[in-house]
Amino acid sequence: MFSVTSKNNRQNFLTGNHFGLVAGLTTISTLAWTSAAVAQTRLPSQAGLDFQTSGPEQCANIGDWYTTACSTDPLPTTSTDPVHRFFINITQPELDAVGGSIVITVDDAESNGGQDEVNPQALGATPVPDPTRFTLLAPDGSVLQTQTFPSGTPDGTDFSFNPVTTPGIYTITSETGALPIFGDPTLNLNDDDNSFGIEVPFDNLLIGQFQGTFQRISGAPRDTVQLFFLVGPGTDELQLRNFDLDDRPGTATRDIEVEYGAPNTSGIGIVNGTESLNGVWNNGGDLNTGADAIPLTDITNDAGIWSLTILNYNQNNQSAVEANSVDNGVPSRIPVFDSPPTNAGNFIITPDTTLTTTIGTEVCHPFTVTNNFFTTDIINLSSSGTDPNYTIEFRDAANNPLPDTDGDGNPDTGILNPNETGSFQLCVTPQPGAPLQDVTTISATSFLDTRVRFQSGQPAPTPQTVIKTTLIETPFVLVKRITNIFRQGTALSVQGITNFNDQAGETADNRLADAFAAAGLANQPAGIFELPVGFELEPDDNVEYTLYFWNNGSVPLSQVQICDELEPPSVLNINTPFEVSPVGPLAGGLNFVSAGGQVQGRSPGAALEDFCVSAPGTFPFGPPGPTGGLGVGSGGGVTTGEFTIPTGEFGAIRFQVRIP
Repeated sequence: MFSVTSKNNRQNFLTGNHFGLVAGLTTISTLAWTSAAVAQTRLPSQAGLDFQTSGPEQCANIGDWYTTACSTDPLPTTSTDPVHRFFINITQPELDAVGGSIVITVDDAESNGGQDEVNPQALGATPVPDPTRFTLLAPDGSVLQTQTFPSGTPDGTDFSFNPVTTPGIYTITSETGALPIFGDPTLNLNDDDNSFGIEVPFDNLLIGQFQGTFQRISGAPRDTVQLFFLVGPGTDELQLRNFDLDDRPGTATRDIEVEYGAPNTSGIGIVNGTESLNGVWNNGGDLNTGADAIPLTDITNDAGIWSLTILNYNQNNQSAVEANSVDNGVPSRIPVFDSPPTNAGNFIITPDTTLTTTIGTEVCHPFTVTNNFFTTDIINLSSSGTDPNYTIEFRDAANNPLPDTDGDGNPDTGILNPNETGSFQLCVTPQPGAPLQDVTTISATSFLDTRVRFQSGQPAPTPQTVIKTTLIETPFVLVKRITNIFRQGTALSVQGITNFNDQAGETADNRLADAFAAAGLANQPAGIFELPVGFELEPDDNVEYTLYFWNNGSVPLSQVQICDELEPPSVLNINTPFEVSPVGPLAGGLNFVSAGGQVQGRSPGAALEDFCVSAPGTFPFGPPGPTGGLGVGSGGGVTTGEFTIPTGEFGAIRFQVRIP
């Protein structure tokens, strides 16, 4: 909704003109423009334009339709939302650019000075300032902070809210008068128009007004005022309103004109609107109804920056405008700005994920996109960094391929409503020859941001990104466990040694355990990965290790060789038998036999075989216990000759280590 309130016939205790803005307003006229020397965004951004909030005794025929409800009004004001509201769009990239926090300041917050209309109770009496109040609301509407400025607060008082650290649409509400603030109906504490500004120390931030009033305090007697608002993709209709846009009193000729300008991508062009008379809305004829309706038919080309131009706007006029976008028959207020927007949109994409799969098996990485903006938007998606041997596809939560709603050649989220979160997937399939890891970057950009930047001659937006990492489970699964401890030839009773024990941070044992369970074998692979607390080994104890191996791939593994290097104090006991469970189906269980020539022992200190890659490491993990696994090989070791493991089959090797 767009709203403008006009005050031709009020007694003004200031020199100049007066106008009010609703729905986040932008007025560009022949007024002088000022530019700050430091990085900041301010509303109003023009010299000669004031934003105001009226006290409740300033009746709608001369004051503020939203905040007042006087008995002298032609009809009672029926606004159910009387508080003036201002919009501030803060995005994650903007927060990142300034170190993670942004401070919002209200300047000249009190009603007491040259920029405010402080009205006396009677003509010639001393003006009594009204109290004022400003409140900062979080994106979810909760109150973050509120500050009241009592009657008599010094002129030019500024106030900064606590820093904002999360992205979203923030709202500042403005109230004037003792009645809404304290419940005090005293006349001369409820009859001011407070002028103020809102600023942030960041260039080109979007600050607009949802509803309120504005006043021109300088400019030509007949001027052109241009305002701007943003329309999201898929909007069905615009309802544009102006209040009290009356012409020169006492003249029969009315030459004020209202024009609405569509983006240059749209076929709509310029649409003539209607202007409101004194104390009423346009195109309606009473205090509470009226609007210009513009149907929109092009989902994307009608989206972007729209303008509202008031031609021959006269001095001493206070007005309000409202802009509403209508979707599925439901109107939603959108803000207006007093300078052309150079960016738009506000969204978050999350999270980074890492998933594991196998060759030829699809895995889908979930992610969500939340539209934090006040209009609809489309978030375009692209990918980079994907290995050529991986195939990928963007899908929705129901597994359907994502559309290309805006026709830019990239998949996208479809139209997201304000505050809507969509759930999506990046589905990845590694093909034969794929490396064991793929890292794909998803880049996301706002359609509306891209459109607005193009319209305003700005560079394209920097994408937001998430990382999707896909790992291939190696087809060869190897699990090592302690399966027995012998002392003087007798097997000791060791807690948990005959059961399956899940090693934290290790996935191979879980994969093999699941495969055993599917084959009907429980508690496999059995064994412990570290000695129980309090259990101590003694010299000449023999620790039995079992190496379980399994081919979880889609093709047979041929010419397999296994090498287990030992590191002192673990020393291979070459006088004990090396045993092997022959390669076979998982359901066949473990039937160890003498290794024969299939497994060979390497004496301590012997040179490593060519295929044994030495790397420092220990097994089991954590003291106490003998070390094993990867090492320098000086404790000896066991190796196998080349053999084949058919798809889905497994085997095991068993040997003993002597404790010196």
